[in-house]
Amino acid sequence: MRVAYVSTYPPTPCGIAEYTTDLIKSIKNLANLDVLVLADGVTNHDLSYKEVAIVSAFFPGKPSYGRLLKVARDYGPFDILHIQHEYGLFPPRNEFLNVLKELRRYCNALVVTLHTVYHAVRGYELVKHQKMLGELVDAIIVHSALMEYELWNQGVSLSKIHLIPHGTPLNDLAVSKEAALRELGLSELSDKFIFATVGFIRRDKGLDTLLEAFQKVRSKHSNAVLIIAGVPQDKEGIEHARELGKLAKELPALDGGNVIEVRKYLTRRELTLLIKASDLIVLPYRDDLGVFGVSGMLHVVMGCFKPVICSRTPRLVECSALIPEVTVTPNDAGELAEKMIYAIENYSEFLELCRPLFDLAVRSSWRNVARKHLMLYEKVLSSK
Repeated sequence: MRVAYVSTYPPTPCGIAEYTTDLIKSIKNLANLDVLVLADGVTNHDLSYKEVAIVSAFFPGKPSYGRLLKVARDYGPFDILHIQHEYGLFPPRNEFLNVLKELRRYCNALVVTLHTVYHAVRGYELVKHQKMLGELVDAIIVHSALMEYELWNQGVSLSKIHLIPHGTPLNDLAVSKEAALRELGLSELSDKFIFATVGFIRRDKGLDTLLEAFQKVRSKHSNAVLIIAGVPQDKEGIEHARELGKLAKELPALDGGNVIEVRKYLTRRELTLLIKASDLIVLPYRDDLGVFGVSGMLHVVMGCFKPVICSRTPRLVECSALIPEVTVTPNDAGELAEKMIYAIENYSEFLELCRPLFDLAVRSSWRNVARKHLMLYEKVLSSK
């Protein structure tokens, strides 16, 4: 089977790039596929995984797809052409719908994973775009029931929509908290209770709420520290990072190095080490109205079997559905502080509360998710 993936790819700093890398590696471990990545043309791509051929084919956010069509024509035809779709990569314009029509000429089946689904509240044109997209492809993959039924309500046939969970990288790195901190250059934190949040710095991550909550935590538990790890994703993120730095200085309890910034795009190992070194991960996201997706970072944390506090948002719906006891209202610093304090004072109990997430991590391992993809590929090809 020949499969082409249209996606960003490492070392492009992008969650979709990481997702596609994990998916391809897992699929290649299960089946002898001929895989080609039609990748973004922004960076020189990582060729360390040499079983995969990579060709630069598009520029994220630019609705001009002449090169993508040329590459598909030159390297095709494919059995499956699978697009990893995000609106920041492929703007909701007619040019993208037109390129879907053209891409069908170079594949037996066209599959799209919608990593974000917009609700009708975002406007009629977006609903129309999603409905037309659903008519042009053979299968749509989504990661949550919220996304599945939103598309159905907008008129996309349920027969085309396939719910496959976001993959989880199960991490068996055997490293102690002390050893992980030592490798990260943070040995001075070995006797602290460490809260951490990781990922791109953006306004929708709720980091201002987290800082306000952590001030309340510090007033009761002076041994707690907070690590904020990640880089701004764009110019707005850079400005938000400045605002967070100013806020941290203004909050009276946040002094003496109890808020540590790790301002870099973490490697896979660094990310794992940071999660392993932390006692609890906090994801206090606030979602924009009418935007449905799931959090890849939640799955990374689950795969390290670390307890977590999540806000009740569509992006973190798996946490809300399985263990509402560890979730909080978005933007509520007081409620978040109470939950963080409870976790410190009842850590063993809190860890046990999170066990359903650990079970989900196993069920949604990349191996299992890759198997579901292969079954879908075979299904759509057999129906042609």
